[in-house]
Amino acid sequence: MKALTIGLILFGLLGIAVVGMCAENKEVSQGAQGSSAASEDVLIQQGPALIAEGNYKRVLDLIEDLPLKARNNIQIRTLECFANLKGWLSVKDQVYKMNWWGLRLKLMYVGDTEATPMLVIFLKDKDPYVRKYAAELLGYIGDERALDDLREVGKNDKNSGVRRYAKWAYKQISGGSPVASGLPPLTAPRVQIPVKMEVVGPIDTSKCISFVNSTSEFKMMFLIAHDYKKYYADFESWADIIIEQLETELQKRGVRVITPAGTAANRVVIGVLNLEEGETTNTRQKQKKALMEKLRLKPLVRIVDIPEYSSLSDLKKNGYEKAERYKNNYQVDMVLHVSQTESVYNFSLIDLYTRKVNEVSMQTETGFIDELTFAKLSNKVLVIQYLNSVVSAKKKASGTKEGQVKPESDYIFNVSVQDAKLIQGAWATRCIVNVLVERDDGIWSHTYEGNNASPASIERAIDGAVYRVVEAIIADRGFRNAISQ
Repeated sequence: MKALTIGLILFGLLGIAVVGMCAENKEVSQGAQGSSAASEDVLIQQGPALIAEGNYKRVLDLIEDLPLKARNNIQIRTLECFANLKGWLSVKDQVYKMNWWGLRLKLMYVGDTEATPMLVIFLKDKDPYVRKYAAELLGYIGDERALDDLREVGKNDKNSGVRRYAKWAYKQISGGSPVASGLPPLTAPRVQIPVKMEVVGPIDTSKCISFVNSTSEFKMMFLIAHDYKKYYADFESWADIIIEQLETELQKRGVRVITPAGTAANRVVIGVLNLEEGETTNTRQKQKKALMEKLRLKPLVRIVDIPEYSSLSDLKKNGYEKAERYKNNYQVDMVLHVSQTESVYNFSLIDLYTRKVNEVSMQTETGFIDELTFAKLSNKVLVIQYLNSVVSAKKKASGTKEGQVKPESDYIFNVSVQDAKLIQGAWATRCIVNVLVERDDGIWSHTYEGNNASPASIERAIDGAVYRVVEAIIADRGFRNAISQ
């Protein structure tokens, strides 16, 4: 009896302890989201000082612990970039170097002005390499808020290399727009190779589906050195293009697909009209195709084909009524109108939120639009400050700060490029790309590989590999079940 009494007392005490632990865990769970946001804010405030003190590993560990949404904050990515630079300068570890280089290139291409306050802090770091590369990024981003700091550094910094970079950056910004001519070549799928119906037939499903780009890798990825050039890839842009092809192929096979083109709150969706009448229809289509291939290399944008022609005056009539129709029908944020006068191309980019039109003309020697490089188009047409203002207007209009707004469909599929390689052989270049597709509810997922070699060019190898991935996805019995059940 005595033993039974002691046992009951111990059981009661244990029960109280367990209840207390559960209540404590519940409080921790409820506070997790708030603590994550707090950690993000604290890291943004204290990160530059930690890096300056040599605690770059601590910063990278803290970034690794953040949820993906917090990691994608451009200021956090800027911290990650300079923590890796500090790691490379401190221990000469190639992993730090490759991570820093890839992050640096992505920040250059994206050109997000949200990075400016963090870069201005790094502009005052005690390490001259940190100051130099902070000035360089400010020059590419082109935010006028940095002009006073760049002027000061350009005049008074003790290091001549830092002064030179700061003066260069000041000149780029005060000259009107950032440059893109110094950026290395980007590779991306350019030509959609259709999957024939006899290869993959109709798909029987009553469900409506959507695709969302879930690529988490922010930095540019090195692919290959070829003909004395280093080629990089932006996996986020690759996934956008693969999603576009999947949507097209599934719609051809009777699947109802809600395109998420307008749902990415941090992307600008640009619809490209048919070129103004001039050459033959075949030539105009080739010119438009060449233009869209280059525009797609810009990480901040998604390019949508509008297979119609309209004059600029018609687009502006009745309060931009026709342009607004394109916005609704194609889910675009901007419309690009292109006309040609002899060897001069006139670009008119219409912001469908503010109804402002950015107009620029570019001279060619041959009269063909493919003479215009990505650098020129990025610098003159897709001006980063203009695109950033559209992103802000888009978020304000949608009433959300989220990176993605979920489409209204039965099933949502996340698509992400996990890896890609270019392998140079004796007679051909081979591209291997791995793409993860997963249903949003976690019921199903699968990784697909596209493998293709081309003796013609790097671009053909990539286009073929992406074709094989798309074919493998829509032909897969597991995917067909996932969109049906």
